[in-house]
Amino acid sequence: MLMLHIHPTTVLLPLKVPDVILHFFEKYQSNVDRGSERDNYILRLLGSTEFSHAAAMERLTNLPIAASEHALVTSTGFGLSSRGLQGPGEECQDVKTMRLGSFVDLESVASIGCAGAVLCETMRLQNAQRAAENIERAVGVSLRMFALADFMFVNADTLSSLQVFQSELHPSNLISGTGKTVPGSKESLSLFGIFHPLAGTPQGKARLRQLFLRPLVNIDMIRERQATIAVFLQPGNEEAFSSISQGLREVKDIKKTLAQLQRGAAESPAGCASIERGLRNSNGLVIIHEMVQVVAVDKLTAIIDLVGKVVDFEETKANSRIAVKLHVNTELDELKQTYQGLESLLNEVSTTLSLELPTWARKFVTGCVFWPQLGFLTVVPLLEGTQAGYEGQGLSGDRWEQRFTANDNVYFKNNLMMELDEHFGDTYSRIVDLEVDILHGLACKILEHEATLSRVSDVCGELDCLVALASGALKYGWVCPTLTEDNIVSISGGRHPLQELAVPAFISNDCILIGGSADEAKTPTSMPDNTNIGVSTLVITGPNHSGKSVYVKQVALIVYLAHIGSFVPATGATIGLTDQILTRISTRESVSQAESAFGTDLRQVAFLLNRATHRTLVAIDEFGKGTAAGDGAGLMTALIDHFSTLGLQSPKVLITTHYHEIFEGGYLQERPGLSLAHMEVRLDINANQMEDQIMAIPVAAAAAAAAVVTLDDKFQNLDDEAVYTRVKAEAANDKALNFVVEFNLHEAFIAFNLTSDDFEQLATRKRKDDMVRWINIWSPSMQKPAVERIGAQYGFSKRLLAIMTAPALSFIKQQANTTQVSPQGSDVEKGSLSEGLGLPPPGQTQAQVLEELQIYQLVKETVNYTSIDQGKNFLCIGANWLHTRPQSRTTEHSPSLLPPRHWSWLTLSSDSVVVSFHETPSSEHPEDEERSMAELVNTRSNTTSVLCQLSKHGAEDFERRLLSLKPVRQAMPPSDLDSNTACEGSSNLFYYLFEDYSSALPVLRTSKRELGRLYFNLTAQRDSQATARLSRSATVLAKLSVFFLPITFMTSYFSVEIPDLVEHYTPKMYWVCFAVIAGISFISLFFFSRMIEILSDVLEAWAHTAVRSTRRFVGLRVQDDRDEH
Repeated sequence: MLMLHIHPTTVLLPLKVPDVILHFFEKYQSNVDRGSERDNYILRLLGSTEFSHAAAMERLTNLPIAASEHALVTSTGFGLSSRGLQGPGEECQDVKTMRLGSFVDLESVASIGCAGAVLCETMRLQNAQRAAENIERAVGVSLRMFALADFMFVNADTLSSLQVFQSELHPSNLISGTGKTVPGSKESLSLFGIFHPLAGTPQGKARLRQLFLRPLVNIDMIRERQATIAVFLQPGNEEAFSSISQGLREVKDIKKTLAQLQRGAAESPAGCASIERGLRNSNGLVIIHEMVQVVAVDKLTAIIDLVGKVVDFEETKANSRIAVKLHVNTELDELKQTYQGLESLLNEVSTTLSLELPTWARKFVTGCVFWPQLGFLTVVPLLEGTQAGYEGQGLSGDRWEQRFTANDNVYFKNNLMMELDEHFGDTYSRIVDLEVDILHGLACKILEHEATLSRVSDVCGELDCLVALASGALKYGWVCPTLTEDNIVSISGGRHPLQELAVPAFISNDCILIGGSADEAKTPTSMPDNTNIGVSTLVITGPNHSGKSVYVKQVALIVYLAHIGSFVPATGATIGLTDQILTRISTRESVSQAESAFGTDLRQVAFLLNRATHRTLVAIDEFGKGTAAGDGAGLMTALIDHFSTLGLQSPKVLITTHYHEIFEGGYLQERPGLSLAHMEVRLDINANQMEDQIMAIPVAAAAAAAAVVTLDDKFQNLDDEAVYTRVKAEAANDKALNFVVEFNLHEAFIAFNLTSDDFEQLATRKRKDDMVRWINIWSPSMQKPAVERIGAQYGFSKRLLAIMTAPALSFIKQQANTTQVSPQGSDVEKGSLSEGLGLPPPGQTQAQVLEELQIYQLVKETVNYTSIDQGKNFLCIGANWLHTRPQSRTTEHSPSLLPPRHWSWLTLSSDSVVVSFHETPSSEHPEDEERSMAELVNTRSNTTSVLCQLSKHGAEDFERRLLSLKPVRQAMPPSDLDSNTACEGSSNLFYYLFEDYSSALPVLRTSKRELGRLYFNLTAQRDSQATARLSRSATVLAKLSVFFLPITFMTSYFSVEIPDLVEHYTPKMYWVCFAVIAGISFISLFFFSRMIEILSDVLEAWAHTAVRSTRRFVGLRVQDDRDEH
């Protein structure tokens, strides 16, 4: 189609072009030669270097069309490199490249390489003509990009900014990496990513990706896709739609298998199986018969029957190779029958061979086997201790030849085996050869229908793609947009298709944009009835995280989805045909590009300014923020003014900005096509759960709403009792964000939960000379804009800001089998802890292990980690604070340290402002609300103590608590004329915030008790070990004495000479008596020892029971006494 459309005169191809492409152009050229001369062309092969991207960039940047009339002097041009040293009136290469990027998309590497080759060939031809005719002629070239007919133009910046495609590294180590076919990545959260899993076939997934890459501008094709999706989703079609979706998941990619058949590579069992299964399932889809009218169903059925009659799928699966069924080929059936009868034949041959062998040699032959390509062989086991076996000794005229040795057996070829080889031959190889011939004939017959099968596969992929779009619309609740040729975008209740999946609640917004008509006589006819305004350029402002960028992207994505024929996330939408979607939203930086981030932004804006037409949708987000504030505001003003003055040629434009000075200074004139809007944020601080509502409202209404509550109105008198009560409640509220206190000797004011915009106003808000300002931020990782605003004011380093805004560590539950609870309830890790701390191995004594564990516990309880950062305008001390958890009466909530430690930063600035940042550690028992609240109050105890005593009511409450008394406000000098009053007050405040006596005292007391217990335990354990050793020695000696006492008596008896019994005193009698008496002594000793152990265990158990009962009784009495007091 492309060749018929452009009618080329010359076709340039690189030398390394694939043969398929080269054969296509040669074949097309031969066909053209037989036709008209108008379609004839010259086919030239150029070196691959002519298509190089770098060479093409150099040629294109040196064209006169891409050059400026005047030199442009930039900071890039003053570099020491040769690229920057240019003569008068010249531009450096970087500036030329940036200027070229305003005409063409520099991300189109292949297109730029081809353009370079065309330019090189044009210059060669012109030089040859110039030399032949001896004339001077300049090269006439115009640079522009074009889009294919019926397709919308989108570049890589648009696809990346709108997250149409977004890949990430695959989490599996087996898949991650780079490869020729597997890029080692998977689709992340993107527009294509939410539809990709809904496609069931490989060709459907490929077609779906192609569909997302090529939005349409052909309204008939778009409506055709919409009509198909609408039919799928009609009430009553649920069952049919489900059956189609399930049936498509069984359809395989037949085109891939056909390509393997053409290469002769489809020898795996999956090849023919995929053809048979794919055709059978595609034939079962009734809708395919309606869609593919050119394909006869009987052809598909014939191919299915042909494959099913030839291939034996059960045997194929069992033998892992393609097998042919019986009764397909008579010779093959006979060979298979012979091969299956070889087992019984081999048994008979083994018996015959055994009879021929000598009687003494029969034990050395185990049998006969058949090996493909080796034939029949006799098996003889290896003799023990040797590497040889029986070799036919004792047989006359029979030669045994050794072929190989394997598995302690030697395989021989003898006369009988050779006779079998001559009679039967290599049966298995002949079977395989015949099956290959049969399957080759089957493949040839299948390839005769290649066009039909490919068309069926393509239709299945197209159908699967539409089913995926319908499934996505049904899953996410999207509606069908109305496509019109009017230049309008009207959206009601629009939603961002990705953002609404990532947040618990999403606020929908409307949008109405009307582009220029390029024809005064033509006006839009698809305007909604409830619309009385329509603008071409909409400028949106608002605070950070209010949804400005999300709003711009959602409008662009809805237009994008409408042009691929999909339903859209809205309650209603009317979308006019849009030829391009151009964006300046995200900056894609790369070290391979010699271009700054701001230079990239300028190139993107210049490109969209050159390409935009009256049917283009332009989305610009925060342009100008990469340079100085004044320059950025000027560039943004010029850009808005340019679009608002285009009139009938104006595209549909969405712009977001933070440059309020553009509107406050009156730099923009009021024009009919320009409108300003503001993103409103509604925040209910007193609600139990934070609820945000964001919506676009006219800027005048936004200004009126902002005037209701100012920053000064948020400051309340801290000496007021009601405010003081709220202060204590907010300090114990985990939803509290921050507070700001300004105080002196006579008064104090406090403001809670300020926004980042409030902190921006606070930086310029003046206070009295004697006023001390204290800014406190809780959970700085959740308030990154506010922290960055404060950091920018005082010059915090990037490292300090990164540490402050990093998420706090979460609490990790310790398992019962890897923890040990000390007598005070502190958690002591074991297992991996012993390795990490260098604890002794299991062979060392328990006392040494216990000693080092207790020392580690003391270090863990007392040591804090600190860091100090100093800048020109601040001094910051960071500490990894440790707090104990409150006591609990239950053993389940025993008192222990609150892991992990949490960081706090105290900052004293040059303007006498104290700023504190406190992480909020996670609770050990999040399910216990009371317990979690007690832990939070404990960790904020020092901050709350200092804050409360800045009020007169708080100072009165803490008068009796010496360790908690922090007279910050009362210790200030009473003289109002002293210029150092605020400085001394802030220093005093900084000191008391850092010296946390109330939290440090319990830790020190616990450490003191632990040291005493440690000394006592070590002394007692050493004494108990010595006593145990002495007791064991005494026990052994006592048992030996008891054992040998009867033997001593017996020996004494035999030593007494009695005349009448002399004949009985024989050695034999002596040893018999010795054995009997020794045995009785041993049994008696063992029996009495066991009885004593059992008796001691019973007594010990009774004693423990009595002690526990006594402790329980005494503990209850003590607890009752405490309750009474």
